[in-house]
Amino acid sequence: MVGGALFTSEHDDWNSPEEVLAPARAFNMGPIGLDPCSNADSIVHATVEYRLDRGQDGLRLPWNAMGLVWMNPPYGEAIGAFMRKASLWGMCGVEIIALVPNRSDTAWYQDNIGGVVAKCEWRGRLVHPRGRADKRQKSLFATAEPPAAESGTAPFPSVLLYWGHRPMRFATFFAPFGKVWR
Repeated sequence: MVGGALFTSEHDDWNSPEEVLAPARAFNMGPIGLDPCSNADSIVHATVEYRLDRGQDGLRLPWNAMGLVWMNPPYGEAIGAFMRKASLWGMCGVEIIALVPNRSDTAWYQDNIGGVVAKCEWRGRLVHPRGRADKRQKSLFATAEPPAAESGTAPFPSVLLYWGHRPMRFATFFAPFGKVWR
């Protein structure tokens, strides 16, 4: 039997790595419009950042009319809810790139890829910088205070899912980093 480390992580507050953000910014030809899952340590630097510590819940606020949406959701129980929201907004014409674990066997993945027009199965394992949980997220940790910043190699493969009107452009910018499917 395969060890549990391949399927789980001790934490779910990992930030997007620059190696994935750089081609996303180049693809978009400028800053990312919205990061609905941002935090104080995020390096996405979207024009609009929804952060729980500011009372902004990305699951409750709109994602439209802000440009490209970059979604790197918490990889714990909330991932299904964020995937449902991305799928709904994506099928309504909002351009979204989602960085998620490549777990095509899960219900949250299979039930919410409607409207995806391209995907990039990232080659190798990403090294994610560690985020810092806000007050509402402290329940993720056994300690009362958020841990110090650190980095960690993901114990699973990653995939970028794309909803939008530029699948050929997506393929051009992400093909150097993994297998792209349209």
